[in-house]
This record gives sequence, structure tokens and C-alpha cells, in this order.
Amino acid sequence: MFQWLRKQRDEKTSSYDSSNLQVLNKLCQEHSFIDVQPTDINQNYRSMILLVQPEENYLLIDELYPAPPQKVLEPGNLLDISCHDQGFRTRFQSSFLGCEHFENMPAYRLSMPIELQHGQRRMNFRVQIPPEDFIRVSLTGFGPVTASGRIIDLSNSGICLKLMGPPPDGLHRDGLVGNCIFKTTDDEQVKSKLLVTHLEFNRKPITHTIVGGKFMNMEPSIHKKLDRFIAKLQREQRRQSLAANDSHPI
Repeated sequence: MFQWLRKQRDEKTSSYDSSNLQVLNKLCQEHSFIDVQPTDINQNYRSMILLVQPEENYLLIDELYPAPPQKVLEPGNLLDISCHDQGFRTRFQSSFLGCEHFENMPAYRLSMPIELQHGQRRMNFRVQIPPEDFIRVSLTGFGPVTASGRIIDLSNSGICLKLMGPPPDGLHRDGLVGNCIFKTTDDEQVKSKLLVTHLEFNRKPITHTIVGGKFMNMEPSIHKKLDRFIAKLQREQRRQSLAANDSHPI
């Protein structure tokens, strides 16, 4: 286990190229506001990046505004973070690692970003899958076992999922998963190879592994199913959001 953690640390450090670090450092130096949304909660918060530490695989952000209720954030929770600044858009995901103090003020420690995107005119839309809308996903063809977990979010080019326990044997970053399989709410099967781009092991709040990956060599007919499914989820979530707003008029 210690060897695996050391390997992951070395891989993460080397993966952050100069362009990604420049983006993060620019946001930090210019005190740009960032929007923070826990993937399991329909609530946005505002913060800013205080410190970027790629050698130690973490960054610090200021305390969230408005202040979240107690126990909303637990170590291992995944956060969607975005920033619109001077015509550029930056978006990434990070895991919440814990609370600490920076220059005698509260701060949050996060993992280094997952799949940072910056300055792209068009980004693949990622739809979040709340825990209550549990969609099971299975991974095979990477080692001697089958891994099963739930989808956290989904786009037409990739997936982020959560597995319970430590990473299974044979699953590693930059590795190829022979089969990533799940069913849509219409009971249509989506199947593709998956290139693992992110692998993060967390011990809190319970032992789990976050896996991010890009779909590879997906058949056109399967891709159409996936596009339809994402569009359906987006419409349903938009209706729910509008209904919630109508029930709480200003």
C-alpha cells in the first residue's frame, strides 16, 4: 500500500504541466473568485485560491461563502470548481482533504485538480449524477477482478466514478480498462473502453477510490445512446431546478 501511495504521489506531481500550473498560479496571484459546488449538493459557494503546492499535491482555497452548514463537507468529497475571468473559463474537479488555517484564517485543503480545462470555447458538458439517482458502473478487462461503483458525473467523452475500497489490482493511472459498462435510465447499455486519466484513493469519510477516464473507441451507435441519455438528464435536472425556484419565490 505504501508503495502504491508513493507511486501515485510521483505520478500526480509529474502530470501537472507548466500550462496548468500557470493557470492555477494566475488565479491565485490575481485573487480571482472561483465558484465551488460539492457534487452531491445543489448549492454553489464562492471562494478564491490562496496557495498552490504541486510538489505536495494540494492547493488551499479560502473559506466558502456563504458558510456551508456543519458536516456538509467531509474529507474525500468531490468538488466542481469553475472560474470566469477576463473572457477565459477555467473548470476542474478537486477532492476536499480537510480544514486548516492559512495566515491565521480558516482555509480548505483540496487535492490538485482533476482534468483542468482552460480557455476552451467549447467544453464537453458534464452532467452530475446525484447519489439518490444511483447508476451502477462496472469495469472489467484491466486485471483479475471486476470493479463496480457508482457514476459521479458523465459527459459524451468521459466519466468520473466512485469505487468503494482501495484501487483494485491492475487499475492504475494511464491504464486502459477493456470494458466500462453501465445502463441508462431507459435500460440501454453503454459500453466502451476507458483510458484512466485520474485515480485517487481516499480514506475518509469511508475508504473509497475516485476514478476519472476518457472513453476510447466507442461505437457510433453507442455514442448516440450516450448523447441522448446526457441530454435527457440535463433536461430533467433543469426542470427540477426551475420547479425548486418556483416553490421559493423571492
